Amino acid sequence: MKIVLRQDVLDLGRELLEEADLNFADATGALRLRMIDPVVVIDVQGAGRPPREAAERRELRSLRTPAAGRAVRA
Repeated sequence: MKIVLRQDVLDLGRELLEEADLNFADATGALRLRMIDPVVVIDVQGAGRPPREAAERRELRSLRTPAAGRAVRA
C-alpha cells in the first residue's frame, strides 16, 4: 500500500490524489485510506488549515499584560 504524507493537502491536491486512487494523510487531520483485501475505507476531512509551526508562533511582545502581571506576582 502506498500513502502520500504532506503538511497539508489542498482541495485541488485532494481531488487529484483521489482521481489517481492514492491514499493520503496530512497534518490537518485529513486522511484517505482505501484497501481492497481486507476491505477498509476511511475518508476523513481535516481542518481547513495546517497547524501552526513553531517558527510561526507569535513572539512575546510585552510583559505589561494582565496575564504577565499575574505570573510575576505568583
